[in-house]
Amino acid sequence: RKVLSVLLIFYMVAALFAQEEDSDWFWNHEISKIEFEGLKIIKKAEISGVISSFIGKDFTEEVYSEMIDKLNELEFFQDIEPYATHDKNPEKILLVFKVTEFPSVEKIEFIGNQKIRNGELRELIKTKAKEIYNENRLLVDERLIREHYIEKGYTDSLVSHSVEDIEGGVKVTFTITEG
Repeated sequence: RKVLSVLLIFYMVAALFAQEEDSDWFWNHEISKIEFEGLKIIKKAEISGVISSFIGKDFTEEVYSEMIDKLNELEFFQDIEPYATHDKNPEKILLVFKVTEFPSVEKIEFIGNQKIRNGELRELIKTKAKEIYNENRLLVDERLIREHYIEKGYTDSLVSHSVEDIEGGVKVTFTITEG
Protein backbone atom coordinates (compact mmCIF):
# COMPACT_ATOMS: atom_id res chain seq x y z
CA ARG A 1 0.00 0.00 0.00
CA LYS A 2 2.89 2.38 0.79
CA VAL A 3 4.48 1.51 -2.53
CA LEU A 4 1.25 2.40 -4.32
CA SER A 5 1.09 5.75 -2.50
CA VAL A 6 4.71 6.54 -3.34
CA LEU A 7 4.17 5.59 -6.98
CA LEU A 8 1.03 7.72 -7.15
CA ILE A 9 2.86 10.73 -5.71
CA PHE A 10 5.76 10.10 -8.11
CA TYR A 11 3.41 10.06 -11.12
CA MET A 12 1.62 13.22 -9.96
CA VAL A 13 4.92 15.09 -9.58
CA ALA A 14 6.11 13.77 -12.95
CA ALA A 15 2.83 14.90 -14.53
CA LEU A 16 3.27 18.39 -13.08
CA PHE A 17 6.79 18.66 -14.49
CA ALA A 18 5.58 17.35 -17.84
CA GLN A 19 2.84 20.00 -17.91
CA GLU A 20 5.35 22.73 -17.15
CA GLU A 21 7.60 21.41 -19.88
CA ASP A 22 4.68 21.28 -22.34
CA SER A 23 3.34 24.75 -21.51
CA ASP A 24 5.41 26.25 -24.33
CA TRP A 25 4.77 23.49 -26.84
CA PHE A 26 3.20 25.83 -29.42
CA TRP A 27 6.22 28.10 -30.01
CA ASN A 28 7.87 27.73 -33.43
CA HIS A 29 5.08 25.52 -34.77
CA GLU A 30 3.42 26.43 -38.05
CA ILE A 31 0.03 28.16 -37.76
CA SER A 32 -2.45 26.04 -39.72
CA LYS A 33 -5.62 27.98 -38.95
CA ILE A 34 -6.80 31.03 -36.99
CA GLU A 35 -10.25 31.17 -35.39
CA PHE A 36 -12.15 33.64 -33.24
CA GLU A 37 -14.46 33.07 -30.29
CA GLY A 38 -16.80 35.77 -29.02
CA LEU A 39 -17.60 37.61 -32.25
CA LYS A 40 -21.07 39.14 -32.01
CA ILE A 41 -21.11 42.24 -34.19
CA ILE A 42 -17.90 41.91 -36.15
CA LYS A 43 -17.94 39.37 -38.94
CA LYS A 44 -14.97 37.05 -39.39
CA ALA A 45 -14.61 38.32 -42.97
CA GLU A 46 -13.82 41.80 -41.58
CA ILE A 47 -10.83 40.36 -39.70
CA SER A 48 -9.69 37.65 -42.11
CA GLY A 49 -7.83 40.02 -44.42
CA VAL A 50 -5.77 41.30 -41.52
CA ILE A 51 -4.97 37.93 -40.01
CA SER A 52 -4.86 35.46 -42.94
CA SER A 53 -1.29 36.39 -43.90
CA PHE A 54 -0.09 34.72 -40.68
CA ILE A 55 -1.35 31.27 -41.68
CA GLY A 56 1.62 29.13 -42.65
CA LYS A 57 4.08 31.14 -40.55
CA ASP A 58 5.84 29.72 -37.52
CA PHE A 59 4.33 30.99 -34.29
CA THR A 60 7.04 33.12 -32.70
CA GLU A 61 6.95 35.99 -30.22
CA GLU A 62 7.49 38.40 -33.12
CA VAL A 63 4.57 36.93 -35.11
CA TYR A 64 2.41 36.95 -31.98
CA SER A 65 3.19 40.63 -31.28
CA GLU A 66 2.49 41.59 -34.87
CA MET A 67 -0.87 39.77 -34.82
CA ILE A 68 -1.93 41.44 -31.56
CA ASP A 69 -0.87 44.86 -32.91
CA LYS A 70 -2.90 44.36 -36.08
CA LEU A 71 -5.97 43.25 -34.13
CA ASN A 72 -5.65 46.20 -31.73
CA GLU A 73 -5.33 48.64 -34.66
CA LEU A 74 -8.82 47.60 -35.76
CA GLU A 75 -10.19 49.05 -32.50
CA PHE A 76 -12.90 46.37 -32.38
CA PHE A 77 -11.93 44.60 -29.16
CA GLN A 78 -11.74 45.45 -25.47
CA ASP A 79 -9.94 42.22 -24.73
CA ILE A 80 -8.02 39.68 -26.81
CA GLU A 81 -7.04 36.38 -25.23
CA PRO A 82 -5.15 33.98 -27.52
CA TYR A 83 -4.63 30.29 -27.01
CA ALA A 84 -3.26 27.49 -29.15
CA THR A 85 -4.58 24.00 -29.63
CA HIS A 86 -3.11 21.01 -31.40
CA ASP A 87 -3.84 20.62 -35.07
CA LYS A 88 -4.30 17.19 -36.66
CA ASN A 89 -0.67 17.51 -37.69
CA PRO A 90 1.43 17.64 -34.48
CA GLU A 91 3.88 20.06 -36.11
CA LYS A 92 1.13 22.66 -36.64
CA ILE A 93 -1.11 24.68 -34.34
CA LEU A 94 -4.64 26.02 -34.46
CA LEU A 95 -4.57 29.53 -33.01
CA VAL A 96 -7.76 30.80 -31.34
CA PHE A 97 -8.43 34.37 -30.26
CA LYS A 98 -11.09 34.68 -27.58
CA VAL A 99 -12.28 38.28 -27.97
CA THR A 100 -14.57 40.71 -26.21
CA GLU A 101 -15.87 43.32 -28.61
CA PHE A 102 -16.44 46.93 -27.71
CA PRO A 103 -20.18 47.58 -27.37
CA SER A 104 -22.23 48.48 -30.39
CA VAL A 105 -23.77 51.88 -30.99
CA GLU A 106 -27.48 51.17 -30.56
CA LYS A 107 -28.78 54.72 -30.88
CA ILE A 108 -27.53 58.12 -32.08
CA GLU A 109 -29.27 61.31 -30.99
CA PHE A 110 -28.76 64.98 -31.74
CA ILE A 111 -29.76 67.66 -29.26
CA GLY A 112 -29.86 71.41 -29.90
CA ASN A 113 -29.87 71.34 -33.69
CA GLN A 114 -32.62 73.57 -35.06
CA LYS A 115 -31.03 74.76 -38.30
CA ILE A 116 -29.70 71.46 -39.64
CA ARG A 117 -31.92 68.38 -39.59
CA ASN A 118 -31.02 65.08 -37.93
CA GLY A 119 -30.93 63.16 -41.23
CA GLU A 120 -28.34 65.52 -42.70
CA LEU A 121 -26.14 65.17 -39.61
CA ARG A 122 -26.59 61.39 -39.56
CA GLU A 123 -25.34 61.17 -43.17
CA LEU A 124 -22.38 63.40 -42.32
CA ILE A 125 -20.95 61.44 -39.39
CA LYS A 126 -18.82 58.27 -39.60
CA THR A 127 -20.40 56.58 -36.57
CA LYS A 128 -23.39 54.46 -37.53
CA ALA A 129 -25.92 52.53 -35.50
CA LYS A 130 -25.24 48.79 -35.08
CA GLU A 131 -21.50 49.32 -35.55
CA ILE A 132 -18.74 49.02 -32.93
CA TYR A 133 -18.41 51.99 -30.58
CA ASN A 134 -15.17 53.90 -31.18
CA GLU A 135 -14.33 57.00 -29.15
CA ASN A 136 -11.82 58.29 -31.71
CA ARG A 137 -14.44 58.15 -34.44
CA LEU A 138 -16.81 60.17 -32.25
CA LEU A 139 -14.19 62.90 -31.90
CA VAL A 140 -13.87 62.99 -35.69
CA ASP A 141 -17.67 63.18 -35.91
CA GLU A 142 -17.70 66.20 -33.59
CA ARG A 143 -15.23 67.94 -35.87
CA LEU A 144 -17.25 67.01 -39.00
CA ILE A 145 -20.44 68.43 -37.49
CA ARG A 146 -18.66 71.62 -36.38
CA GLU A 147 -17.08 72.09 -39.84
CA HIS A 148 -20.48 71.54 -41.46
CA TYR A 149 -22.01 74.25 -39.28
CA ILE A 150 -19.14 76.62 -40.16
CA GLU A 151 -19.71 75.95 -43.89
CA LYS A 152 -23.38 76.86 -43.38
CA GLY A 153 -22.32 80.16 -41.75
CA TYR A 154 -22.78 79.25 -38.08
CA THR A 155 -19.25 80.08 -36.96
CA ASP A 156 -20.02 80.20 -33.22
CA SER A 157 -21.41 76.67 -33.08
CA LEU A 158 -20.14 74.16 -30.52
CA VAL A 159 -20.41 70.37 -30.59
CA SER A 160 -19.82 67.80 -27.86
CA HIS A 161 -20.89 64.22 -27.31
CA SER A 162 -21.78 61.89 -24.49
CA VAL A 163 -22.03 58.12 -24.32
CA GLU A 164 -24.53 56.24 -22.19
CA ASP A 165 -24.70 52.51 -21.58
CA ILE A 166 -28.06 51.10 -22.62
CA GLU A 167 -29.40 47.61 -23.16
CA GLY A 168 -27.51 46.00 -26.04
CA GLY A 169 -24.79 48.64 -26.31
CA VAL A 170 -24.43 52.40 -26.01
CA LYS A 171 -26.38 55.51 -26.92
CA VAL A 172 -24.38 58.39 -28.40
CA THR A 173 -25.75 61.90 -27.99
CA PHE A 174 -24.30 64.84 -29.87
CA THR A 175 -25.10 68.14 -28.14
CA ILE A 176 -24.99 71.11 -30.49
CA THR A 177 -25.02 74.80 -29.65
CA GLU A 178 -25.72 76.43 -32.99
CA GLY A 179 -24.57 79.95 -32.01
